[in-house]
Amino acid sequence: MTFIAYVKERRMSRAKDLLAGSSLPILNVALDLAYQDANYFCKAFKKEVGVSPSEFRRASRP
Repeated sequence: MTFIAYVKERRMSRAKDLLAGSSLPILNVALDLAYQDANYFCKAFKKEVGVSPSEFRRASRP
């Protein structure tokens, strides 16, 4: 595994935790993970996970 792949995996794991366990806006989640652009974060998240951050949040809430 390359360093970039490892960092991306860790960021997405933390993003899942933040989206499922908090009510932070997606912009704040992106900024907390060192993404400067929320749109880029959303694209990267959807590419990695298969759903958008908002869809993931809805699915993870009871």
